[in-house]
Amino acid sequence: MNGKEILLDAETDRRSFDYCEPETTRITMTAHSALLELHARVLACHCECLGMNAENVQRAMLNQSPAYSEDAYLASMKRWGLININAEPII
Repeated sequence: MNGKEILLDAETDRRSFDYCEPETTRITMTAHSALLELHARVLACHCECLGMNAENVQRAMLNQSPAYSEDAYLASMKRWGLININAEPII
């Protein structure tokens, strides 16, 4: 489920939104946990890409060819569920 679907799934009538209601709490916690899971995947992918960038920069300073190509970045994003097979974002 992507971020937009998570938020749309959690929508309620704002006029009758009561934070003390168990159903409201359940909806809020469900949306919150799904968004946290998405956030964790994005951060993990970001860290992996930063590591690849660091390796490429070091190799550039040593006048060597890059260790990681664009395909490695795409593979990382696919592995973390951020893009689909066509390299389109699914967040």
